[in-house]
Amino acid sequence: MKTQGKVNKRLFSKTELATQKVELAIIDEVKGLIKEAQKLSNQMKQNADKAEKVFQSANKENKKLRDKIDTLKRESMDKFIKSKRMFKELGISPPQGFVKSFDEMSKIYPSRYVSQYGNLFVT
Repeated sequence: MKTQGKVNKRLFSKTELATQKVELAIIDEVKGLIKEAQKLSNQMKQNADKAEKVFQSANKENKKLRDKIDTLKRESMDKFIKSKRMFKELGISPPQGFVKSFDEMSKIYPSRYVSQYGNLFVT
């Protein structure tokens, strides 16, 4: 019995050490995977930050363009009102397409623009 006990003791202690090595190897692999995932996550955040800067820059430009369009629309409406008054004072009819051209301008209102990718610009 003593011999079998000695054999079992040595055999199981080696098996236990082997098991511990495997467990440590698995833990190291998981730590490596976590480290890689964190690196990729950081890269995604950096990409998102870059995209946000580009988006904000484009949106800032779009706001300037919207303001210019609003100015043009106001000028157009002022000219329409003045022209309409002048035609009335002169007793003549406005040229064909006169009202239609101003209607087209009134349809242009870029307060919002959604890109083909679903990005919302200018609000």
